[in-house]
Amino acid sequence: MKPTLMLKKSVLLTGKNSVFALCIFLSLSAQARDYEKVKTLTKTKDCSYCDLRYLDLNNQDYSQVSFRGAYLFGINFENSRLIASDFESAALYNANLKRVDLSNANISKAKLQLSNLSEATLIDAYMVNAELGGVVLNGADLSGANARTTMFYDAYMPDVFAIKANFSEADMRRINARRANFTDATLSYVSMGQSELQVKYSNFAFARFKGANLVNAILDGNNLESADFTDANLLGATMTNNSTRGANFCRAVMPDGNTGACP
Repeated sequence: MKPTLMLKKSVLLTGKNSVFALCIFLSLSAQARDYEKVKTLTKTKDCSYCDLRYLDLNNQDYSQVSFRGAYLFGINFENSRLIASDFESAALYNANLKRVDLSNANISKAKLQLSNLSEATLIDAYMVNAELGGVVLNGADLSGANARTTMFYDAYMPDVFAIKANFSEADMRRINARRANFTDATLSYVSMGQSELQVKYSNFAFARFKGANLVNAILDGNNLESADFTDANLLGATMTNNSTRGANFCRAVMPDGNTGACP
């Protein structure tokens, strides 16, 4: 009986291994087909749901191409033009996006955690509900971008340009945004709480912080002139050396717990 049982187990294991091998083969075959699609992307403009992980596509022009839902883990797009391309729901974890041009691109609901977007251009990009936790955005230009409800948790954002960008209800806890320019940006109901947040020497002139959560935030040496903090929560925040001329703190919870006066 024992040899018979061992034989059955051996057959069963062999069957499982065969199924596993078949899955690997089919996966690699599909990926190979997707790699072939890259050769004609400038003509077809479509690579929706492609598997292009770890591929090197630097210094290319894939403007107006659809990468919707594509699996782009670890891809290298450095210095590439991706103007008005569609990356909705794409997986771009740990991607190299340094100096890419994503102007007018759609990256809504895309997952870009831990990706490098140093000096990237995202002017007027549509970024709603995208996940950019832990990304590097130093020197990036997000002017006019719609990043409403986007997750920037723990993002590295020094020297960012975000003039007239919309960050309403975004998660910006623990960001580092030194020397950034958020002039006339919308940060209503944004979450910037936690003491790890460091926003120093940045420009928030005319920015709107209505209802924002800035509990325990570090706001040091910033231009807050004519900024609107109506109903914001600044309890425990460190606010030193800021220029607040013309700023509105109506009904805001101030760092000492008092309520801000209305004009």
